[in-house]
Amino acid sequence: MKPLVTIITPTHGRESFLPSIYSCVQSQSWPNIQWLVDDDSPTPSAFMQTLSDPRVHYFHDPRRRSVGAKRNALIARAHGDYIAHFDDDDYYAPGYLSRLISSLIAEHADFVKLSGFFLYSRPYHQLAYWDLTVTTGLHFIWSADPEEAVLLTPENNRNFVGNHLGYGFSYLYKRGVGDRIRFPDVSWNEDGPFIADAADSGRVVSFPDTSGLCLHNLHTGSSSKCFPQFVIPLFVMERIFPEIGEYLHALARIHEEA
Repeated sequence: MKPLVTIITPTHGRESFLPSIYSCVQSQSWPNIQWLVDDDSPTPSAFMQTLSDPRVHYFHDPRRRSVGAKRNALIARAHGDYIAHFDDDDYYAPGYLSRLISSLIAEHADFVKLSGFFLYSRPYHQLAYWDLTVTTGLHFIWSADPEEAVLLTPENNRNFVGNHLGYGFSYLYKRGVGDRIRFPDVSWNEDGPFIADAADSGRVVSFPDTSGLCLHNLHTGSSSKCFPQFVIPLFVMERIFPEIGEYLHALARIHEEA
């Protein structure tokens, strides 16, 4: 039997996104998974409470906690040999886990993440790609604010040093990493110190997603700020992500209801 992978998802106020991320979990080609969700919304998720999937464990506690604290709590409950982060508002293609685990094993690493990924902005209604290892040249600023462009140079790109290690939505690591390193008790950039400590004590590798493994979703409620270099015609979305149709329909419904 393949090793168990525990997927962890901290969430708050994202009831409308949970059916979509469950579909991503359900579709994974990796055969042995466990999904743990820690929700500190004021009321529990009606959707999660209806699930009868034995692989899914939903924990609700209305006491507000940081993302870092919820990640630590989920890791403490995990049974897997590997821990994978699935953020509640992103898309993970069926081969995502299998590809990351095969890369980690092939590289004899403790930790793997994406060094380049696709992004979709619902407010801009645009698709883009960001290679985090490229820190000079023309980049676009994608966030909840209007789109901007910036020309990065060695003089103004100091904040991008080590940036390729961030964006924890694509983290996958051996259980031992989570056992010995804790996330700081914060809700923004909790992944930065965590992966820095992991790199100090083990082997961290990354690779660019060039085949449509994951789509990082930016929306009006997103705190993420990204700097892609390439804006891609939207009509190629379903060529890159052939099974994303229902996810996009769900995003449209969420946007209409907001």
